[in-house]
Amino acid sequence: MYQFTITIASDGKNVNEAWDEAVNALAMDPGCPPEDYVLLNENDEECERHGEGDNVFWTDPAYWDCGCPSDKPYIHSKEKGNYCPVCNCHQDENYSDSRVDEIEKYDDKYDTAVMSNSVS
Repeated sequence: MYQFTITIASDGKNVNEAWDEAVNALAMDPGCPPEDYVLLNENDEECERHGEGDNVFWTDPAYWDCGCPSDKPYIHSKEKGNYCPVCNCHQDENYSDSRVDEIEKYDDKYDTAVMSNSVS
C-alpha cells in the first residue's frame, strides 16, 4: 500500500478547481482510482464530500456555521469554541459543518490537500 498527499494552496483557485487539477494529475497512475481520493483539511481530517457531478461541495469537520447572516462572521473554528456571541447560538444545536469553498473566502491562509490510499 502506498500513500501520497498533494497540498492545495490558497492560490486563488477554489477547492473544486484545485480538486479537479489534482485528480487529473493523479489520473495518470492507474493504480490510484479517483474514488480512493479524499480531501483533507489542515488537521489531516477528512472533509465530507456532498453532491454529484457539477454540484459537488465539501464540508470541513473542523469548522461550523452559526446562525448569523452572511454579512457577519458566520464561520467558526471548532478549535476556538462552539459559541457565537453575535447570534447567541451553540454549535451543538444542530448547526452544520462549514463548506470548504466558504472557509477559503473567509480565511486566506486555509489550505486543503488531496490524498490517495491505494494498493499498488
